[in-house]
Amino acid sequence: MKLLRPILLTLIVWSSAVYSQLEAQSWPINSVLSKGQWAEVFTDEDFIYRLSGADLEQLGLGSPPFESSKLGIWGRQSGALNEVNASSGEARDLSPLPIRVEDGGDGLLGAAEYLYFLGQSPHRWIIDSIGNRWSRATNPYASRQTYFATTTEGGSRIAPYAVQPSSPQTVSRYHHVFWHEMDESNLVGSGRAWFGELLDFTMSREIDLGLDRLDGQSTAYFVLAAAGRTTSSGPKLELRTGQGFIGSVGLQAVSGVNGETYARQIGQSWTQVATGPSWAKANVTLERSANPAAKAWIDYLSVQADAPFAYTAGGVQSYRFNPDSQQRQLLSPAAGTWIWRTTASGSSLDAAQLLPNAAVLEAERAHTVWYIAPAAARKPVLGSKIPLQNLHAMPSVDYVILAPEAFKPAAENLASMHRQTGLKVAVVSVDQAYREFSGGVQDIMGLRNLLRMLWARGADSTKLRYLLLLGDASYDYKGRLTPDQNWVPAYQSPASMAIKSSFVSDDFFGYLDPGEGGNLGATTLDLGIGRIPANSLAEAQGVVSKIARYANPALSIGSWRQRLNFVADDVDEDWEQILTLVSDKIAQRVDTQHADFEVRKLYSDSYAQVSSAGNQSYPKLREELLRSVEEGNLITTYVGHGGEVNWASEDILQLEDCRNFGNSVRLPLFITVTCEFARYDDPLRTSAGEILLTNPDGGAIALLTTTRAVFVGGATLLTDSVFNVVLQQNQGEYQTFGEIIKQAKNSVTTSDKLRFTLLGDPALRLNGPSQRMEVDSIKVFQPASGQWVTADSINALDLVQVKGRVLQEGGVIDTSFNGTARIRLFDKPQVRGMLDNDNVGYEASYLFRNQLAYQGFVDVVKGSFAAEWRMPLDLVLEWGQGKILTYAYTADRDAAGSNGKIFLGDLAADAPADLEGPSIQIYMDDTTFVSGGITGANPLGLVRLADPNGINAIGAGIGHDLVGYLDEVWSEPLVMNERYQADANTFKRGSATWPFKNLEDGLHKFTVRAWDTYNNPSQSSVDFEVISRAKLELGTVRLFPNPSAGATTWQVEHNSAGDSLAAYWSITDGAGRVVWAAEWSGLATSSVLQAPEWSGTNTQGTPLSDGWFIARVVVRRAKDNQVVRRAERLILLRP
Repeated sequence: MKLLRPILLTLIVWSSAVYSQLEAQSWPINSVLSKGQWAEVFTDEDFIYRLSGADLEQLGLGSPPFESSKLGIWGRQSGALNEVNASSGEARDLSPLPIRVEDGGDGLLGAAEYLYFLGQSPHRWIIDSIGNRWSRATNPYASRQTYFATTTEGGSRIAPYAVQPSSPQTVSRYHHVFWHEMDESNLVGSGRAWFGELLDFTMSREIDLGLDRLDGQSTAYFVLAAAGRTTSSGPKLELRTGQGFIGSVGLQAVSGVNGETYARQIGQSWTQVATGPSWAKANVTLERSANPAAKAWIDYLSVQADAPFAYTAGGVQSYRFNPDSQQRQLLSPAAGTWIWRTTASGSSLDAAQLLPNAAVLEAERAHTVWYIAPAAARKPVLGSKIPLQNLHAMPSVDYVILAPEAFKPAAENLASMHRQTGLKVAVVSVDQAYREFSGGVQDIMGLRNLLRMLWARGADSTKLRYLLLLGDASYDYKGRLTPDQNWVPAYQSPASMAIKSSFVSDDFFGYLDPGEGGNLGATTLDLGIGRIPANSLAEAQGVVSKIARYANPALSIGSWRQRLNFVADDVDEDWEQILTLVSDKIAQRVDTQHADFEVRKLYSDSYAQVSSAGNQSYPKLREELLRSVEEGNLITTYVGHGGEVNWASEDILQLEDCRNFGNSVRLPLFITVTCEFARYDDPLRTSAGEILLTNPDGGAIALLTTTRAVFVGGATLLTDSVFNVVLQQNQGEYQTFGEIIKQAKNSVTTSDKLRFTLLGDPALRLNGPSQRMEVDSIKVFQPASGQWVTADSINALDLVQVKGRVLQEGGVIDTSFNGTARIRLFDKPQVRGMLDNDNVGYEASYLFRNQLAYQGFVDVVKGSFAAEWRMPLDLVLEWGQGKILTYAYTADRDAAGSNGKIFLGDLAADAPADLEGPSIQIYMDDTTFVSGGITGANPLGLVRLADPNGINAIGAGIGHDLVGYLDEVWSEPLVMNERYQADANTFKRGSATWPFKNLEDGLHKFTVRAWDTYNNPSQSSVDFEVISRAKLELGTVRLFPNPSAGATTWQVEHNSAGDSLAAYWSITDGAGRVVWAAEWSGLATSSVLQAPEWSGTNTQGTPLSDGWFIARVVVRRAKDNQVVRRAERLILLRP
């Protein structure tokens, strides 16, 4: 008979009437820990323990003597809690343990006097009432049991266990039970199954099962459970004792090709009858002659056998007895020995004392009996006094944040932010929750029990809505691995042999109704659940600060909130065409149903692949993806292959990218359909998804992402469901991330939903534009009549005028809206064929709309706006549907709109002539830069453009792009079409930028070529010198005018843009006296520092006499305290 690890499966069938009611068993309104004095003690083995008065004093519970009547030990039944929500019959707070107090009879426990109790390991013994077989349910969450000692609240006392004798049979044999299990390794880094001794280099293991208690009359029943890895049949595990060979169990082969299943669990049971008196130790051997590469891990080895009953005086010994039809009379021990009896499970809560001279066990029941010499009792591990707490008194709330005590300051900061919006938020320490809801023992069910209580206390309109788990988790519940990152544990699947079948999930905490919880995913989630996988208070605070910035409209307003990115992997195998197909299907639906957003498609196979040294890459795609994150977007969605550290085999997004993003408040929601991108429970590696969230300077605001390998079908179903709700609004508000993930999961049945999680704050709302805009009119200027005429079509070179409004709820104009509007006209979508980079016969085409015919800013006054521009000659002349996107903002509000009913094409016949190209002025960092000046390694190229008919930035004409070139490398153009923006309220002037990164030290040239809307070209350039930031350097000092008549502008170049600097400016006369000085400190936003304007006076404002002066500047860099000085001669000469 093959056996796997015994698992308690409780099947409970509930009628619909039960589901419609609150839980029948009410929750206590106060915890026993709410008053008195309490301290924790710990045990790791079933044994008799004792605490002296001195021990209680050491625990901080006062000074002896203690009143015996007020002493108590409290706790709960050992073993992991049942994962199915019960409606009754469960302990919902701590319970008292029966104790024995030896105080000499005076009612006071002195320093050297003791109280005694039966303590347990965290595991639970179970007996099969039919076969009378014992097994142990190993607690996956804890390696020790917690108890609570009190000197004020009393408790329970050992009661006599008295059975009226009825022809009892004298005991001569008992049931020896021993369980060997060493949890040392998790084979795939996933799931809750851990294994012990490895049989590989060491082929045989000797295991002590206490068989020396058996004799020549014993019959033993052995169970061996293990895991084996072999690619062929033949290898086997063999079991022996001193009685000889018992049996063997063969390893089951795994595939040597796909490697999805790493190993297979095996189990076998045998019975061995003694043939002699010596059993010795058990021996497990791997016989692998059929496959020398095979290996195995022991899960557990257990034995149960009849053994001669004997007790050695002076010790503590337990004995188990199977049910019997007759009463049994125990042997009377030596004087001073106690006999305690408890249930088959050995529960400390059921301990009772037998009278030594009448120790009779009742029939038809299993028993665990302890013979105790009091002096041999052990002292438990002493903890410390705990503060009073009373989570049971909590009222219903909207939002619970569970965090370790060390992270509570960050949790409170986040709670305070949400309380200001009207949410009722409770911050709860996980240790506090364990104390009241799982007896102080780590157990994920204890955390859920807290939530169940709050859920049951809320009416439909006030029920608990959100849960945040603030802290990382680990598949290692017990801290065996380094680092130990199990701050707030997650549910680990029993399946542990393959990454594709194993999973981690926080959904476990969201099934709160009676009968739920035993089959994850089978019922609907009650809560929106998120996690912030922080591993320090600083990391937690960094994420909370990021959330606060994102939620603050004054900081986060910007057109980035209107952009949506859809990224797809390339096609390396034929079936992978679905990756781009799914992305495009969702993108097109979003573009239709939510037309106010700009949909950007970054499909790998639409870019040229570059091969080098056996590797493939998409440098252009990667550059655009990273830039789009840095510039900000509302949502970035990726469908494709990936892992813990990257997207795609071409590494289009890498772990270090996630660490280095600095997009501050422009933070996307990342939705990833890829494998393991946010595997947050691996303590040996921090995933890229985790880093995206915990990066304090940028990255993501949240992720709806994968924690394990997923299949395309189920994963895309869930993603499709996400986009059914993610952009929905209710009274101008977007959904919270928690509602998005909850609704999406509840709308699908795929098991892959358990492998998706929300990393982020579930109560935070998506930060999209909150109001709508409407285009009221589109007009074209008719040169012949000199009139503006309403039009539904626009030609190339037409002069266009668009007017519109910002709306409030109800569709009326919002006259309180005074700000700025960004107007963009997109040309018709173009069909672009995929490049089939990997030659798999991938022939597909998709629509891309990324050619801007116009982009500019205008004022919004009392809710109204108007824009005017000249259409570029490079407009695609075939007729098709264009799209106007509008975005407006004030200091704390924004709005978005669109109009897709305008048709574009053909050429205006009566457009005026233009033969002159645009004017171009180029700077580095800002407009104070002078050609030949210095910069750091990451300067911003700034281009100012002007033309009476506007600039061509549509990017449709061959060779007519707005482009830059670094150092005259003409083969590598820097295309700036999308980076061009017209100045406010005019189409005739505007700016474009290009962010350079990691330039080498030395001289460089930035050249720009631009075209006006009539395709007249111009070209200009600027020279600059890059000086490494490692050493603070100052460049040219500019004083102008010089000689000066009084008012003088003073600038100095430097190479530390982006650093915090301090500058001291001074002017001295010919005698060396300082006649004027000023100071400045702050973040250097450009490579030029500018002093306050000097007006030719001293510090008191008195005009100075004409003559020679020395202008000095001293600059200090804060991060390394480097100081640099420069001086320049200045002549003051008034007319």
